[in-house]
Amino acid sequence: MLHLVPCAPTTATPLSPSLLPLAHSLPFVSRQVYAETSTRLWGANTLVLPDYGAAREVLAYFGRAKLGVRRVEMRIGNVWDLLTMQLMRMMEAVDELWRLVQEGALRRLRFVYVDGGACQRTALQMWRGVLGTSSRDRDWGQCERELVWEDKKMKTDRLREVLARHWGLEGGIGGWDDTVTWGDWEPVTR
Repeated sequence: MLHLVPCAPTTATPLSPSLLPLAHSLPFVSRQVYAETSTRLWGANTLVLPDYGAAREVLAYFGRAKLGVRRVEMRIGNVWDLLTMQLMRMMEAVDELWRLVQEGALRRLRFVYVDGGACQRTALQMWRGVLGTSSRDRDWGQCERELVWEDKKMKTDRLREVLARHWGLEGGIGGWDDTVTWGDWEPVTR
């Protein structure tokens, strides 16, 4: 897996010591080396994006090389500010991944929902809207899509199910009640 690690802007020091920095720079040495190694690099790895905010910048950095990416995992859920601007950034990130399906080699897309707790109920509503719009307006073709919850399971699987159905997974939303109750937000107790 290719993990992208957020760094401090002034020192380039990794902010997350648990993840190794992107160490697969060989294809970027020269055009010849890129031509010889990029297909294997992108075909054999999963690009793991730490959040939707980094998606556009990371994919822009890779330039045309991004067209070879076959698998992406992106963390969604947490929203820094519950503003219209963030909603647009969320949609732009999903749009960019959809373009990789249409123009590139992206065949597997996995969203890992990170729950911020009770204060993030609005974030769930925002993602429900983004995924619903993306499902209605986009043909994801042969791309295998998956939506999973982070390690902390909720008492019910209702929240993940609501988002998945809005994204066009698990039978769609036609005639389906997608209300969420307070009990759905409670974490599993051990």
